[in-house]
Amino acid sequence: MYAVKRWAVLPILALVVTLSGCATSTMQLSPQELQTIRIERVEVIYKPDAFIQWEKVALPYVEKHSLRSKKPWKQVMLEDEEAAKNEYQTIINSPEGKRYMQSVLTAELKRRVGAAIVPKFQGTRPVVLEINVFGLSIPGPAQRVIWGGSPMLGAVTRLKDASTGEELAKLDKAAAGAAGNGLLGVLIDQAFDDLEDRVFDAYIRNLSQWLHTNNRT
Repeated sequence: MYAVKRWAVLPILALVVTLSGCATSTMQLSPQELQTIRIERVEVIYKPDAFIQWEKVALPYVEKHSLRSKKPWKQVMLEDEEAAKNEYQTIINSPEGKRYMQSVLTAELKRRVGAAIVPKFQGTRPVVLEINVFGLSIPGPAQRVIWGGSPMLGAVTRLKDASTGEELAKLDKAAAGAAGNGLLGVLIDQAFDDLEDRVFDAYIRNLSQWLHTNNRT
């Protein structure tokens, strides 16, 4: 397990502060106009300083690309925690590591939005759903035992005209899921949905409410 240190929590705290100010959604389309749109494609882009903490995805990548002996990372941590910590950060924060984490998140967002949202909008006016990600935190068990935390996704989602690029609507709202914290909370939490499901489900609910899909027949 990747050891949790104070320095590892700081970007997450910054994400929390950023998310706390997000609540400026707009919708220029009427319910009738919304019924005419067709989501032609979903695009996912990242702010330059986008922070992604997703241990379940990151750890296998680090283990695969580690220059150390091919041992389970838990064993590596026990043998030399400081060296393992530094290598973990070096690998996951490298340009290749960042691209990998973004590629996994992009695929996951497109898959979920494609399954839950896109089929409900098959009208005649082509639009693009653009998801601008600036932060994702899915804290691992060790972090939640020591520091606590909940899964969070920060993203500004825009609906744009596919032909002109005109912004038709904007969703600037954080998505977050519940999580058990402390040793007992983490142990009990294992019986429920994965943390990524909770935060992505919350994001889909935000999208549905924003686009009024709950009121459609």
